Amino acid sequence: MKEKSLSRKHFFIDLFVVLLLPVLAYFLTIYLTLSFLVSILLFFVVPLAYLLVRDRHLIKKALLSALVTVPATVIIDYFAMKDKAWYDSTVLPFRILNDISLEDFFWFGAWFAYIVVFYAYFVDKRPTNEEKISRRYASLLKGWFTAVIIFFLLYIFMEEYLYIPYFYLFFTVIIGIVPMLWILSKRHSFVYKFSKVATYFFGLNFLHELSAQKTHQWVFPGDNFVGWVTVAGISFPIEELLMFMMLGSFFVLCWYEYFIDDFR
Repeated sequence: MKEKSLSRKHFFIDLFVVLLLPVLAYFLTIYLTLSFLVSILLFFVVPLAYLLVRDRHLIKKALLSALVTVPATVIIDYFAMKDKAWYDSTVLPFRILNDISLEDFFWFGAWFAYIVVFYAYFVDKRPTNEEKISRRYASLLKGWFTAVIIFFLLYIFMEEYLYIPYFYLFFTVIIGIVPMLWILSKRHSFVYKFSKVATYFFGLNFLHELSAQKTHQWVFPGDNFVGWVTVAGISFPIEELLMFMMLGSFFVLCWYEYFIDDFR
């Protein structure tokens, strides 16, 4: 049985690489005024690809993690755009449902997959023969695609009712905080493990936020927010700080452990 253990030397080399890449992505994005699409590649896809080359056993989990974000993006982005929670730029001449950029699908999938792979590579090391997918994954996928079908039926026949005020807060609580508290109450050991990942991704997400706003990749045009935070002349909602930067990794890993991994 081959253990997925990294030598101390390789561990620090790999960690140095994934620490360096977001810093390079930040400066390149700002000084070259890169698009949202290219920025996603630099911040998420490049380091994700690096870790997948280093451990190809994680490719399956990365792909399955990204797949489940597709139906989720349709629903989440629609309600977010309707409430003017955020609005992204696009290099393409079209948007889905009039508002959703294709880049958002790319970003959510890459962000989710990178968090999962970073966790599996650096924190949750397992023997290669234990890289199994939970039986709950099929239920998760069916649930999201069923939700999308219901959503499109409502969109066609009852679009005027598809609106949730303060959606960013609603989404943070229902999709993020409630499941997180339940999972962490069942598995206390996850708090320490997830915190390691969250520390890294707070820095990465913060750099991405600053560079994205400085290059006008996205804006927050609405008023339905709990409050605002201003850092280095850049303002963003408290929900962005909470959901995206601070707790986003916890939310992703709670869903991942319960529905994709082995929940231990």
